[in-house]
Amino acid sequence: MKRVPVVLGRTHPELRAEVRAWLRTNLPAGADTSTFDPYDYHRRGYDRRAWEQALATHGWTAPSWPRDLGGGGYSRSESLAIGEELAAAGAPPPLDAVGLTIVGPALLHLAGDEQKRRWLPAMARGEEVWCQLFSEPDFGSDLAAMRTTATHDPDAGVYVVHGQKIWTSNADHADHGLLVTRVEGETGPGGRPAYVALVIDMSRPEVSTRPILQPHGQSTFSEVFLDDVAVEERDRVGSGTDGWRVAITTLLFERGALGGFGFGLTAPLLATAATVPEPGEPGRAPHLRAFCDGLVHHLWVRRTALMDGGGGPPSGTEWFPLKIALARHNQALTDAIWRSGGLDGTGGLGEPAVRAMVRSRANTIEGGTSEVLAGNVAERILGLPR
Repeated sequence: MKRVPVVLGRTHPELRAEVRAWLRTNLPAGADTSTFDPYDYHRRGYDRRAWEQALATHGWTAPSWPRDLGGGGYSRSESLAIGEELAAAGAPPPLDAVGLTIVGPALLHLAGDEQKRRWLPAMARGEEVWCQLFSEPDFGSDLAAMRTTATHDPDAGVYVVHGQKIWTSNADHADHGLLVTRVEGETGPGGRPAYVALVIDMSRPEVSTRPILQPHGQSTFSEVFLDDVAVEERDRVGSGTDGWRVAITTLLFERGALGGFGFGLTAPLLATAATVPEPGEPGRAPHLRAFCDGLVHHLWVRRTALMDGGGGPPSGTEWFPLKIALARHNQALTDAIWRSGGLDGTGGLGEPAVRAMVRSRANTIEGGTSEVLAGNVAERILGLPR
């Protein structure tokens, strides 16, 4: 094998040097690019909460969030540099990836000031974990077909929620969940069903979770059962019929995150560079092709993020093609690593390589399937008819 040199970024050299110096002392043992698995949220050997809290002291869990809400107050470009250095060092994934990259950004844009102060600093400090209660049995993320309902009692100032959600990441250890549900007996704009967005306290006795065992022997998803859960109006995000807008905004941030804003390809890109077959060895051409495609995607992410405007995380339909492309590139990269003998350097299949390769198959499903997003790109970006 021949290591291919990769230079992923040169911006903000002083900030990058600060991050690298801190990582040399504080990176959890065993966390490096030879063993890194960006989807191993159950990784043993280090205290995930302590790791996230250590990052938070520098504002590096949510670098672009305002300082008074637990973030670092960094610009978009600085946030990209921080994320790139963490990924390149093989830093473990955050304790609350769902909160920091999806739910938190949505709340930052849509929640009230009091709600932001109540929820976001604890999220950024790793003190509270969040989940996203959207998908349902039989309907997946087809929000228009959801069966979970809420009954609004304005006199008591509560919504009473009943139903079931599924494929919920982090639900088994989450403190809060962002829920979107239909409101019984109410209608939204244009006579359509009314939807409301509510923040659920996952410790309530009326909320129960059932982990879903996956083929690799772990449970990163759960079923969630809501048995007449009373939620105060103060925990509603937006108005009483604003749930659809909250859901769509949240999904936009999810697709930005899954498009590579968190540098989701950095670790497999570096691992691919480290396992390029020598000239004349089998598999060299597809390996190099996967690496080059991944590098182009990485540069595409950087360019799109810096053009997206503002100081916060990215959102918008311009990230849809990136999300489709990341799924394809990550599968190609992990396949190339797997075919070259894994990450253990012995010719055998290292466990992280196998796990990453298998997990990459979900990239074309999560956050909206590639087929659905291709339709969105055709209609919303290219202007083609429905």
